[in-house]
Amino acid sequence: MSGATLPKIAAALHVTPMSLYRYIGSKDELVVLMADLGLGPATGPTESRGDWRTHLRRWALAQRAIFQRRPWLTRLPVAGPPRGPNAIGWMDAGLRCLRDTDLDWAAQVGVITVVSGYVRQAFVLARELEAGSRAAGLEQTQVEQNYGHDLAELVDPV
Repeated sequence: MSGATLPKIAAALHVTPMSLYRYIGSKDELVVLMADLGLGPATGPTESRGDWRTHLRRWALAQRAIFQRRPWLTRLPVAGPPRGPNAIGWMDAGLRCLRDTDLDWAAQVGVITVVSGYVRQAFVLARELEAGSRAAGLEQTQVEQNYGHDLAELVDPV
């Protein structure tokens, strides 16, 4: 997000940078606001009673859908707990998925942190592998076949 600066945003809005600083105090605050707007309101399960696994899976898939629409979100640094109404709404939706479990609040926060981290990292990895395949001029099936051959040479069959 090095391209997003308060002076550039002020210029795009046709205001002075100093007037923008009255509303946004720092680059870090700008990134938080961008992330919150990019996330949008939490989607996924609205009723979270019953099968927590199904609800948590829907919550995770809804996050993945956000990353597919706005992949730039995965390039923003994670700096602390959720801030902003949308980010907190996503956290709340994840916690609602787990409310019928016997987990305490801290464990529930841990679960949604791990799940959302997995969704984010799996999305990033898939995009990077896809980009590598394109750069090599290969289809994904060929990349997977090549990888299988490489593994077969390195790993002893049991």
